[in-house]
Amino acid sequence: MNNISNYLKNKLVEATLRGQQLQINNVYLALFKSNPETNSGEVTGRGYERKLVTFNSPINGETTNSISVEFDIAQNAWGTITYAALYDAKVGGNLLFYGPLEVKKTIDKYSQFKFPRNYITCKIK
Repeated sequence: MNNISNYLKNKLVEATLRGQQLQINNVYLALFKSNPETNSGEVTGRGYERKLVTFNSPINGETTNSISVEFDIAQNAWGTITYAALYDAKVGGNLLFYGPLEVKKTIDKYSQFKFPRNYITCKIK
């Protein structure tokens, strides 16, 4: 996920250059059927909810997820997942990072979406 939201860009500038505090307690992974920048396209359906994700210590502005992330088994079809995004809340909240998936995946009823450990990469360029 190399795309940083405008919200996070502004918060980083405020924290580093203006002395304002930046505190994000938890980060949640969301799945999307379209670009999250449009504020639409997040998966809906029975069995879907954003998942808490934790990250390793960064090296050279890059980090990866420290544990695998498994979404619940879909209780109905979720459609074709094309993007993943990180938010600062389980519901609503602010978009932090986002990016297209390497491979689009269609989630039908009783399917499950998983990200292995160290698979989600976030970097600041």
